[in-house]
Amino acid sequence: MTNLFICILKTKVGLKERGIDHLYSERTPLYDKYADFKIDIEGKTENEIANSIIHSYCMHLLLSKDRKRIRYLSTNGSSNCSFSEALLQGLAPDKGLFVPEHIPSFSFEEIKLMSHLAYSEIAFVVLRQFVGLPDLDLGQMCEDAYKFGIPIEQHRNLLIARLDQGPTASFKDFAAQILARLMDYYAGKNNKELIILTATSGDTGGAVASAFNGRKRVKVVILMPADEITQRQRRQMTTVGGNVTAILVDGKFDDCQALAKKAFSEMKGLSSANSINIGRLLPQVVYYFYVYSRTKSNVFAVPSGN
Repeated sequence: MTNLFICILKTKVGLKERGIDHLYSERTPLYDKYADFKIDIEGKTENEIANSIIHSYCMHLLLSKDRKRIRYLSTNGSSNCSFSEALLQGLAPDKGLFVPEHIPSFSFEEIKLMSHLAYSEIAFVVLRQFVGLPDLDLGQMCEDAYKFGIPIEQHRNLLIARLDQGPTASFKDFAAQILARLMDYYAGKNNKELIILTATSGDTGGAVASAFNGRKRVKVVILMPADEITQRQRRQMTTVGGNVTAILVDGKFDDCQALAKKAFSEMKGLSSANSINIGRLLPQVVYYFYVYSRTKSNVFAVPSGN
């Protein structure tokens, strides 16, 4: 505090000789050095400024949270890798599923801070505990991925979180949108092209087709049961084109899944956007934080698929 006071005195002494513009040019680097965050107050009301301060303070505290480097272990016990390796492999070499070696925790007070953040910001705060990415890169991905929110509606004694606000009206948009960006990012870092093979009963395929559409380093192949999807779902998958190939299978979803598993066992280099991929599961953790931070409800009823 003494050093800061001395600097301000020196600036005041030089003001008569060098003018007000020089005062600002000297003050800016000084404040940059000691400030935890910046707020633009130009044209804002007092309430808007107060909300900006609260928001920035909450974000600052949550980003100050310690994070440890996490390895991912196979449920079959013989595979151990980084997040990027688990993401790109999908299924572990020993045919197990990758899970984090430990699960980071958030305190009740930290979750209360999240009530002042947008969904994309909560996604960033939560996922950075699991993903070893620079904050700038991950933050931008989350901002790009989540242009939609979660309306929470009251129906008698129930609160309903609307997870149908994404581009394909499926809750799987919340996972697929960030998954596509993560895979594209790591494909670029490793200078490789990815082939994603996904079996779907309808909603996964549409969400994956939308999320991966136009990503030059990733090709997507979707297996869908011809008679078990809606016309809307069929169009979501078959009208994208480009890097997305949709294949109608004369059978049921289980047949699509069996074909995908057979391909994974016989072909190297394939990856998956199904729930076997840890990159599909981690983003789906986020909306529980979001809903709890808004409602304090700790009982969730989740409609399941197959």
